[in-house]
Amino acid sequence: APAPAPAPTPGGGCLIATAAYGTELAPQVQMLREVRDHALSGSAHGQGALAAFNSVYYSFSPHVADLLRSSPALRSAAALLVAPMLSSLHLAALAGGDDPWQGAALALAALAVLATATTAYVAAPAAAASLGAGALRRRRGRSGGGGRRPIPPQPRRG
Repeated sequence: APAPAPAPTPGGGCLIATAAYGTELAPQVQMLREVRDHALSGSAHGQGALAAFNSVYYSFSPHVADLLRSSPALRSAAALLVAPMLSSLHLAALAGGDDPWQGAALALAALAVLATATTAYVAAPAAAASLGAGALRRRRGRSGGGGRRPIPPQPRRG
């Protein structure tokens, strides 16, 4: 069994967003870190949800981040997947008033965003892979197996 990935330290992590936005200094990545470090880590429920998320996220995110860094098209797609979560976080921070990282409402919103992130990072790619595999099986089934057509025997001459 593979060794579990270490838990991120405050200020670190966010591998997929960092790869999608090209730098850990991108405002989008900083927002994710602030939510993690201030809103989620400040309560027992938030810490529990974060630990559960991290156990899944860090099991695959290094590989996904490597793929994103190798493809501008994949980076753009990942940024599109992360955008709704970032918009939700921004609205939650605005609702927080003078201190956007306090209050139960923001903590609940952050937990909802965490669930959205889990869906975007786990369920959406799994569904896409499943659909792609199904289409490949159907395509192979139509062409007589493996996508190759048998070559008819040629009559001998001579």
